[in-house]
Amino acid sequence: VVSTQSTGEYIESKGIPVWMDVKGGVTGNINAAMAKGVEGAMVICPFMTELYEESLSCEQELNYARDRRVDIIPCMAQGRGKQGQDYRASGWLGVITAGKLWMDFREVNPGQVQVQTDKLLVEVAAKLQIDTRPGFKPVQQRAAPKPATQPAGSQNSDSFQVACFIPDGGMWTVSGHSVQCGMAADIPIARDFFNEGAKRLAVFRPQNGNWYIKGAGFNNWANTPGNTVIQCGMSGDQPVPGDYDGDGTVSLVVWRPSNGVWYIKGPGNTHWGSSSGNRWIQCGMKGDIPVPMDYFNEGKLRMAVWRPSDGYWYIKGLGFQDWGKTQNNIRIQCGTRGDIPVPGDYLGDGKVRYAVWRPSNGNWYIKGPGNADWGASQGNIVVQCGCNGDVPVPYDFFGEGKLRIAVYRPSNGVWYVKGTGMSHWGSTTGNKTFQGPPPFDKQIPVNFFS
Repeated sequence: VVSTQSTGEYIESKGIPVWMDVKGGVTGNINAAMAKGVEGAMVICPFMTELYEESLSCEQELNYARDRRVDIIPCMAQGRGKQGQDYRASGWLGVITAGKLWMDFREVNPGQVQVQTDKLLVEVAAKLQIDTRPGFKPVQQRAAPKPATQPAGSQNSDSFQVACFIPDGGMWTVSGHSVQCGMAADIPIARDFFNEGAKRLAVFRPQNGNWYIKGAGFNNWANTPGNTVIQCGMSGDQPVPGDYDGDGTVSLVVWRPSNGVWYIKGPGNTHWGSSSGNRWIQCGMKGDIPVPMDYFNEGKLRMAVWRPSDGYWYIKGLGFQDWGKTQNNIRIQCGTRGDIPVPGDYLGDGKVRYAVWRPSNGNWYIKGPGNADWGASQGNIVVQCGCNGDVPVPYDFFGEGKLRIAVYRPSNGVWYVKGTGMSHWGSTTGNKTFQGPPPFDKQIPVNFFS
């Protein structure tokens, strides 16, 4: 069983105050001491063992924490039980920790304590909104985290919100909220699936083709009413939900790289096999990247793909026939192999521009208006923002009605949001940065707020 004292001391070294009964937390009346510890806690991490489960004091303490709605992060600290079987929390402890993401401290040797505790700190940091990396000073609890360094011309800002999905444990961090919804290998999605005026957290699970759409709010999946599970897709598919027929509702849709077919599920919350009105349309081929957008202000998405092999955008004409049977298909060259397509309205004129971000030089190539190829277009824009290894995240961070050029840097967990205008990052005023919580290189940015 891992030493809770060594774990607590390591957490304290990160600047996080820790209350432990084994370090003088309990003095005088035991009930009063435990109540004081719970009432002063923002997160409680019970190290679950058979002895812990058998302790009346531990039961009272954790029940009190639950009643006071203190965040609980269970830590499994025992492998084998007394009878030789794998230990699992049961009884009162099983009820309180059911559905919660637990951290694995079983069979951890002294040399691995810090490694496992760093994983625990990821969850603690997300709940407290603090930075736990070496060399950082602790910040006030619940304050927005600040980056250690910034590029020239940038300024910190906690006036915009970001969201990320961490596949390990299926955890979302949504501007201060830590929410469990999903599992490793899931693909995160955020859409207003039910015309509620707000996006839902959701994941597509390639393993079984299921969509897991969480009920409203920021409780964990297991504690949320109104969750929805719908089967639509299979392993290898890519989720591309949206309004493709202009009826104002989001349809569940997948694009299948193996055959280039778009599978658009009919209305309602029934599985694909039980739904009426399903459609399947061929548009694209293996190796393409789906880029459905409302390119022509029609109030609905066009099926489209960007082809890395030649840098062409293939935008299907109206209707639900296959590409080869559709009139007015469009083919436009913009980009080259290695680029990442990032179409959107960057100028606030209500028009989607063809655009790519180039990791090799950090340049954004935004094509001028019209359907001519890049080389024949007027008004093309090239803006430098980012470097190799970054992830492009062009979102409307500030409700301006247009996208900001921005990147997320997995190496340090910083979001770099360029100021307004089409100058390069180094020549732009009003650049903003935001420090996200760890683990930096495990996070998948998600556009949840715009």
